[in-house]
Amino acid sequence: MTARVDLGREDGRHYPGDVVSGTVEWSLREAPLNAAVRVRWRTEGKSWPEDSGVVGIERFAALRAVDRRPFKLTLPPMPYSYSGKVLSIVWRVEFFQRSRWRGEKIEAFRVITMSPTGDAIEPYRR
Repeated sequence: MTARVDLGREDGRHYPGDVVSGTVEWSLREAPLNAAVRVRWRTEGKSWPEDSGVVGIERFAALRAVDRRPFKLTLPPMPYSYSGKVLSIVWRVEFFQRSRWRGEKIEAFRVITMSPTGDAIEPYRR
């Protein structure tokens, strides 16, 4: 089983309100029960409770075991990508599917950044 997310913007730099586009390609043992691509942010950090939010999702229909689909999802105004010493906010474009045997599983993802500069906010950078 393989899956891949290709972005229209290979550098992964995005701005508030941008459209994230690309293609998702997969080769599974059998056609999934459902499959989708989503844009999601999540917190990562030391002793910090995980938080996350899905800001866009595109579901695919007429699924096959081997397939390739385009997608377009719009980013919200916030939260910005952030890279601190204790907490980070990371954005991902994720392809996930649900099979008859395993339930939902993220098969592939790409990390992107989203901020007014296109880079993660780094409070300690000079």
